[in-house]
Amino acid sequence: MSVQVVSKEEITKLLHDWYQEMRVQHVLKAGQLKKDIDSKIDKIEENQDILIYYSLLDFRYKMLTGNFEQDLISLGNLDKMDAFLKYYYHFFTFIYATEVGNYSDAKKH
Repeated sequence: MSVQVVSKEEITKLLHDWYQEMRVQHVLKAGQLKKDIDSKIDKIEENQDILIYYSLLDFRYKMLTGNFEQDLISLGNLDKMDAFLKYYYHFFTFIYATEVGNYSDAKKH
């Protein structure tokens, strides 16, 4: 029995669609896409950027559903992220800091 590998293009499209549903606050559709992505994320070709992007979007999804406890510090070294991932890291950190009332931290992002 072989494991079906999910291509970078397929998972990237799913992640993009998931984020679009979160942006327009379609919680149910975003939840369905998350389940689909979660079933495929461990079958992707090895790609650290995709996994970081997934972690960022997962954090954003948790903020959308009100189910977040901590910030994005656990993602690690920003120097290893490309500009695209850094943008979302700072953008979501700003949203989180604003949501929890830490406005001085929000200004840093």
